[in-house]
Amino acid sequence: MNEIAGIVPPNTGLGPEAIQKILRYYGIDFCDIDYDEAEKKNPRIKEQIPFQRLAYAGIESGGGALVGFSLEQQNINPPERHMIPFFGHTFNKDTWVPHADISYFRVSSSLRYIPSDSWTSSFIGHDDNFGANFCIPKLYIQKEKVNYAVEIFRPGVKYSGLIAEAYSVQFLYSAIAGCTCFENNFWFNVLKEAVSQKNIILRAIALKKEDYFSSLLTVAGARDKSVMDTVRDAWPDVFWITEISLPQLFSANEEKIGEIIMDATEIPDDPNRYSCFLAARLPGLWFFCEKEDASPKFSYLPSDIKGHIHNFTTFSPISPLCIAN
Repeated sequence: MNEIAGIVPPNTGLGPEAIQKILRYYGIDFCDIDYDEAEKKNPRIKEQIPFQRLAYAGIESGGGALVGFSLEQQNINPPERHMIPFFGHTFNKDTWVPHADISYFRVSSSLRYIPSDSWTSSFIGHDDNFGANFCIPKLYIQKEKVNYAVEIFRPGVKYSGLIAEAYSVQFLYSAIAGCTCFENNFWFNVLKEAVSQKNIILRAIALKKEDYFSSLLTVAGARDKSVMDTVRDAWPDVFWITEISLPQLFSANEEKIGEIIMDATEIPDDPNRYSCFLAARLPGLWFFCEKEDASPKFSYLPSDIKGHIHNFTTFSPISPLCIAN
């Protein structure tokens, strides 16, 4: 790795630029934040994009994440640093935090959804000083100590799951706002009410096309199979699926009420973000975008899936990537 990164002994350790060189050398796409540099332009970057969210995004899609932080040491300036690869997380169905956050502490917040990582209690990682498969409490590594974080993408993915979630919530609000053709579906109306109260949960995962279709076929009816047959050849081989859920479904049953489907192979152009939108499947309806601008126009096809179904199973890591120190 030193040779790839261009590090000559006795210099030791890998900085952000060296880690980037190594990842690119092996053809690994990623999203990273060098917090030391980012804070010079935006002092609130650690609050706005905490490392936990970046790490969770990589873990959920099977790529994993890297987190580098400064050590607490006496009489050593600058402090030494360490890096831990994360490849899993634990899920606490009984956590109080997401419910309290939306009800007590962010009542007037512009945040329009609850991130699914709110139910994460620990990351699972490897520390080359102590061994593998350690549970690292989500909030144990203080954000003030974190210098660098990397979200590792699945093959074919070109942008972060955080971007997929941010765009998906805009797609969802646009689709719901303009839809009046299916008022008699109970779960669609439940979703509309949850959207109006900003009480929805989003979980972005990157999937291969065939994995998504195979999963959906287990609950699909004839009309859903017809939709999948129609779009199969037109859609890319990998895309972002942003699962939409509700607090009473996600934490108790690990179920979802629909999903937003986005092309993951092309970086979306912000002024024309709807160009990456492929479809949305909500209770009783498929949504397709006919007009891609600030005021999108949607067309609809019926779906036989009128209620909630199980979340897609989280992937295991694609490959162990242990870069430390």
